[in-house]
Amino acid sequence: MLVAGVGFGMLIALIRFLADSGIHPFQVAFFRCFFGLVVMVPFFLRNGVVGGLRTKRIKLYVWRALSGAAAMITWFWAIAHLPVTDATALSFTTPLMATVLAVLFLGEEVRFRRIAALLVGFLGVMIILRPGVEVVQPAALVVLFSCLCMAFSTIFIKRLTDTEPPDAIVSYMLIMLMPIMLFAALFVWVWPTWEQLGWLLLMGVAATLAHMALTRAFRAADVSVVLPFDFSRLIFVSIFAWFLFGETTSVYTWIGAAVITIVAVYIAHRERIAERERRRTARTSTARDSV
Repeated sequence: MLVAGVGFGMLIALIRFLADSGIHPFQVAFFRCFFGLVVMVPFFLRNGVVGGLRTKRIKLYVWRALSGAAAMITWFWAIAHLPVTDATALSFTTPLMATVLAVLFLGEEVRFRRIAALLVGFLGVMIILRPGVEVVQPAALVVLFSCLCMAFSTIFIKRLTDTEPPDAIVSYMLIMLMPIMLFAALFVWVWPTWEQLGWLLLMGVAATLAHMALTRAFRAADVSVVLPFDFSRLIFVSIFAWFLFGETTSVYTWIGAAVITIVAVYIAHRERIAERERRRTARTSTARDSV
């Protein structure tokens, strides 16, 4: 998860850097997918194109791609128009939104502790945005919409990890996203310079390695164990933003992001406890039926 934090930090910084150099965010998104797919070539060589992508869950992959495309397009655009640390802090709301979606669409039980935690988490969002004290930027609302799309995508990814290899999940994402991103990029296309191509390649490598690390992290350990390390993203992004753009992170952004992260970890912890209780109940029921 720390490796993912470094990779995503580099990705965010490079999106802003390339947008400032004259490459439209939609085009940056396309090259992120294109060069990311290039990075996956060793995976295809090792497993074979057909063998590495053999699956019986193609519909779930399609839904993950559609939600991921909406999240990526809006996210890349917002980063080009908002301080990168603020955008990163707001992105921590994705687990909170995923919790709400799990209740609405997966029928998960709603308990008082979860509701209270969600309310505190969205209070963290208000600390970052400070509506009434400062004008809420449209780009900040776009980030929240992107987080909602990513929350849908997170649910699909978590279901896919039950049966699908991590490399296949990342590969399918890139293969399905690339034509969508190409269509969006054609409307704003400019030919990048060789230097810009180098930065775009670095962005694709960083993003793909980050996603591979993220997928492996969620597969290797419980979410409640992994999620606290996601806060490292804000630390790495703040370092990159200070060196590259001279941006400083306000104390409100740190406080709000910390509140959101703590709540997300708490919800994940409570979910792990609830899952253990469900498994214990299931085992007890099975034992009774066998008797």
